[in-house]
Amino acid sequence: MWTDTVRSTLSGSYFKADNPVTLTTGSVTDESWNIFGNIIYSPVPPLDLGIEYMYANRELENGAADNLQKIQVSAKYKF
Repeated sequence: MWTDTVRSTLSGSYFKADNPVTLTTGSVTDESWNIFGNIIYSPVPPLDLGIEYMYANRELENGAADNLQKIQVSAKYKF
């Protein structure tokens, strides 16, 4: 928690496969990784407002690669 009303999370992951190329095609995932970060603001006790950013990357066995970026917002009311 940064303050009583603001908190955040930072996380990530990494994946690497040891695919037997003779048994798969070149379109299977060889490796991928991502990172997430969010900030949640609680202006009053029952309400949480948040925003999250994600960046991800994926590479296939055939060398093709691409990335993804996502922004997500949320609101939660606890009753």
